[in-house]
Amino acid sequence: MDKLLQDHKFDNLCEELFPDSVKTMVATNIYAACTISKNLRDSMINMPMRASWIAGHSLAYFIDKLLTGQIDNSTVGKFPYDYRETRIPKCGYPYMEYYSPKGKFHIKKVDKEHRLPTAAVHRISNSLANTVLLNYGSEYTGNVPFALITFGHKRLDLSFIELGFPKPDYSDWADYWGISDKISKELAEEILLQKEPELKEEYQEKIVKRYELKLKGE
Repeated sequence: MDKLLQDHKFDNLCEELFPDSVKTMVATNIYAACTISKNLRDSMINMPMRASWIAGHSLAYFIDKLLTGQIDNSTVGKFPYDYRETRIPKCGYPYMEYYSPKGKFHIKKVDKEHRLPTAAVHRISNSLANTVLLNYGSEYTGNVPFALITFGHKRLDLSFIELGFPKPDYSDWADYWGISDKISKELAEEILLQKEPELKEEYQEKIVKRYELKLKGE
């Protein structure tokens, strides 16, 4: 297939499944979650390495907590995806899957831009559905296409967010796009105002109880 035609096909599919409103909501909630995790870490003094790890490890939980909350509170049609917690076969580790009648996606941290997350059974099996995209693009039928939204940070300062469709054999991206420019700082401030106190209290209580630490200003 002609490369320009192939790129155009995926561009159309991306716009169909991920209009700007969806990109903005996802990217902004990832940005807000990074901010909350960073503020949580910085609110602790004399933090043992293990406690610091817990603060960073909370990030994936915060992303799902914020985004599922936004979905629950959004008006019908504003965010065309629902969500479900599912488990990786064999190991049983839980993860969040976002889905609609037209597609599904997962969110995952990666170390570098343009890189697929580590191959895992649930990502490989979901990517098989993208076989049809290489032949029909948005004119697909049957299994819905599978996308990944990846992000990276340096000490919880967000570095990038990317959206893409893995190849069916999960060897590389079929196509991907950067979406960091879709972050709304104004919306992020609203999210932080509404959700940060609740989420910080939840994790501060866990960490303080475990390590008998004091918060700044107390």
